[in-house]
Amino acid sequence: MGNLCTHHDATVVLDQQQEALTKEQQLSNPNHLNNGTDSASGGSSFFEIDHGVFIPASEHRDIKYVHRQLKYAQKEARKKKKPIFCLKTGESERHEFQSGALNHPLVIEAVETLFVTLKVEIPPGEWDTTVVEILDKRGKPLLPAIADDQLRKRNLVVVVDTLVKGLKLSSKPVPKYLSLMLEEESGKTEVLPTGKSKKVDRVAFFGVMDSKLTEGKFAEMNGVLEVEVCMYREQQLLRVRYASRVTSLGTLMKQALSQNLAKSIYYQSQEELILARMTCDQLQRSSHIIIKMEDPSQIRKTTAGRTGLRSTSLRFVPMTDLQKLHANTLVNEGRFNEATRLLSARQSARMTKGFADANLRRDSVDLTLVESWWS
Repeated sequence: MGNLCTHHDATVVLDQQQEALTKEQQLSNPNHLNNGTDSASGGSSFFEIDHGVFIPASEHRDIKYVHRQLKYAQKEARKKKKPIFCLKTGESERHEFQSGALNHPLVIEAVETLFVTLKVEIPPGEWDTTVVEILDKRGKPLLPAIADDQLRKRNLVVVVDTLVKGLKLSSKPVPKYLSLMLEEESGKTEVLPTGKSKKVDRVAFFGVMDSKLTEGKFAEMNGVLEVEVCMYREQQLLRVRYASRVTSLGTLMKQALSQNLAKSIYYQSQEELILARMTCDQLQRSSHIIIKMEDPSQIRKTTAGRTGLRSTSLRFVPMTDLQKLHANTLVNEGRFNEATRLLSARQSARMTKGFADANLRRDSVDLTLVESWWS
């Protein structure tokens, strides 16, 4: 993949075309204010400021690109000391990725608030795909481009990793919500021997007595991404989702039994049974605590877990699973203010609005971030 926005002649031609279009718009619409940008929206601000918090002027499902010309994006990048998020798209690719990685609410927020946004539309016949690159203030690529197929497959780990690396290479701080998102998405991905990656879902099930206590203890374990209280045949379980590149099922079993967090271990495969037996032998526990999960379809969610979130205005906030895990633990420890620091500015605005206006209150604890955000 060649570098984006680095071919001088092509860039000059595009800039000339856009300047001509801008002049035509101004002549046809005397109320059109360019304000030093080339945005179709007529300005670079998409947000209101309310008590120091960025609030989106409107809920939108796509990134709002302020610039269509590289030189204007460079000017803003130099002024604001931000890297440039550049989307390069061909004529046949100008539709939005309705289910792609760029439509995630936190990705939209990160791009619009931490980067200078630039969209370069290439004339027909010269480009037939869509790619993303992070550029420096000179318009030079900082990282390899994100290809079209990664954007369409909703490969969040690639997109978020690129955003984080772009910020670090630009000596900009990475907000906590974005680093947690990268940790979570990386934990749901495994690298194959071929070098390609695949999505995985690694879970462990433990029978527990005190779900609130054990939920917090599991949340502190390295590599745990989500802890959810469930019921299975009238027994209370914890479903623990974990990152296999950080921890293992065997490690979780040892920690659960050695810390007296689990009264039983549930298994579904022969491999899980062997691991459970080995763990019990090592810790001198009876193998009677090992139980086969005969019918996983009988697992049902409950509202017994995440009590910290349910008891505060954080219940109105759409969050990622890892945000919920850490925020819930902090609230249960009496550290509500620290929990709010895990949120993005727009998430914080959701919490404030939900607390102030009953019509905007929607319990988001048991919904995914995307489900809650767009509902």
